[in-house]
Amino acid sequence: TAVTAQVIRAATGAGAGADILVGFGFRWNVNLIPTSDIDFYVSASDSASILRLRLKAVTGDLKIVDANNTEIATVTAPFAQNTWYYVEIYHEEAASAVATLFIDNAQVATVSGQDFLGFGSPNKSEFTGSLVVGEDIWIDDIYGLLNSTAASDRYGPSEVFAYQTGN
Repeated sequence: TAVTAQVIRAATGAGAGADILVGFGFRWNVNLIPTSDIDFYVSASDSASILRLRLKAVTGDLKIVDANNTEIATVTAPFAQNTWYYVEIYHEEAASAVATLFIDNAQVATVSGQDFLGFGSPNKSEFTGSLVVGEDIWIDDIYGLLNSTAASDRYGPSEVFAYQTGN
């Protein structure tokens, strides 16, 4: 699915206090770095963003962003354009919580003691894109596990099929 300015929601479920694990295929479909920051994945409650994955303008760096909109971890330019990757993010929903990010089965960032507390229910996984024509984000093979117990509960990239590389 190509994501432009709209929001795609998936993996709705439990309320505050849940451990959340989401995986998805990801591809950036241009030959340039985005013109503005894009929060392409957001874990959210009814009234707040809990955790975001932000693709940075100019550098192409990937940031983990907490509930206070603070960038708390950086993965330096992990994505080549027009290439499929499998992204998995595990996080606890709490005021002092852990998050672990994987790209293609490799752990690339872990943070602890961070504010990933949402308010209300249900939890939602949202995918958003750029407002700029041609800056498409592609998302595929989404899964979500609520009340997982650890990052090791993840499925891994085995569900991203080779035929996608040509799409």
